[in-house]
Amino acid sequence: MIYLYLIAGFLLLIFGAKILVHASSKLAAIMGLSPLIIGLTIVAYGTNSPELFVSTQSVIQGKSEIAIGNVVGSNIFNILGVLGISALIAPIRVCESLFRFDIPIMILASILFLLLCLLGKITPLIGILLLVLAVIYTYFTVRHTRTSSEALKEEYAQEYSNGKKGWKKLIFELALIAISLVMLVFGSEWFVKGASGIARMLGISDVIIGLTLVAIGSSLPELATSVYAVIKKEYDIAVGNIIGSNIFNILGVMGFASLFNSEGVNVSPILLKVDVPLMLIAACLCVPLVKKGTSYGRWKGGALFLLYCINLLYTISDPTGAQIDSNFLFGFSCFLAVLSLVILRMRAKRV
Repeated sequence: MIYLYLIAGFLLLIFGAKILVHASSKLAAIMGLSPLIIGLTIVAYGTNSPELFVSTQSVIQGKSEIAIGNVVGSNIFNILGVLGISALIAPIRVCESLFRFDIPIMILASILFLLLCLLGKITPLIGILLLVLAVIYTYFTVRHTRTSSEALKEEYAQEYSNGKKGWKKLIFELALIAISLVMLVFGSEWFVKGASGIARMLGISDVIIGLTLVAIGSSLPELATSVYAVIKKEYDIAVGNIIGSNIFNILGVMGFASLFNSEGVNVSPILLKVDVPLMLIAACLCVPLVKKGTSYGRWKGGALFLLYCINLLYTISDPTGAQIDSNFLFGFSCFLAVLSLVILRMRAKRV
C-alpha cells in the first residue's frame, strides 16, 4: 500500500504540475498579460510546484528533514543531473545575460541559505524574508526581460497566446487550475506518506529520502522541460529553467513552507554538515571553466552527471557523513563561491 501511495502521489505531482503550468499560462494570456512575462514567471515557477507542495506538506506533517532535504537535493540534482543530462544530449550555448544576472543570483541565494542554516532552523520570519527576496528577484527578472529579443517574445506568444478567448475559455482554464491544485495537494500528501513509509520500512532516515527519492521525483518537471528544450535547440530556456528553479526553491519554496510551522523548520546537522555546502558547490559548477564563450559541452555534461552519480552513491553509503571533513567542505564551498562570483564579475566587465 505504501508503494501505491508513492506511485500515485508521484503521478499526480507530475501531471498536476503540467496542467497547472499550461492552464495558468493560457489564463494569463487571455487576461492580456505579456507572453514573455508568462513564460519567465508563471511557467518557470510552475515547474517548481511539486517541490512547493511536497515541502509544505512535509512541514505540516512535522517532517522537516524531508522539507529541507527536498529543496537541497532538488537543487543538487538540477545542476549535476538535469544540466548534465541536457548537455550530454547536445552541446549547450546560452546567452551572456544568464552569467551577468541569474547565475550570480543563484550563487548568492545559495550562500544566504547556507548562512541561514547555521542558525539551526528556518523560522517563519526568515521565511517571510526569503519570500520578499523572491518577489524582488521576480520583479527584476521581468524588468530585465523587457530588453529581450523579439524572437523570444514571438516564441512565447505562439506557445501561450494562440487559441480562442472569451468567458467560456476563461472558466475552462480556471477549472483546470482548480483540478491541478487538487492533484498537487493529494499528490504531495501521498508522495510524502509513501516516501516516509518506505524510509521507516528500510530503516533509512527522512533526510536521505528527501535528498534522493523525493528530490529526484519532484525535479522531473525540470528534467523534462530542459531535455525537451535542448532537443528543440532552445538552449536559453533549458538552462534558464534550471537556474530559475534553483533560485525559487531557496527563496520561494523554503520561504513559503517555513510559514506552516510557528516554531520554525529545523535544519538537520547532516544536511548542514554535507549537503548544503554541496548544494553551493553545485551552483558554482554552473560557471564554465573557459576563458571565452558560454558553452556546456558534452564532456562537461558527462562530468556533471558523473559527479551526481558519485554524490548519490556516497549519500546512500554514508548517510551520516562520517567520512567527510565538514570544516574543509564548508570552507571550500565558500571559497569556490567567492571565486565564481569574481570570475563572473570579470567576465561581465570584459563583455
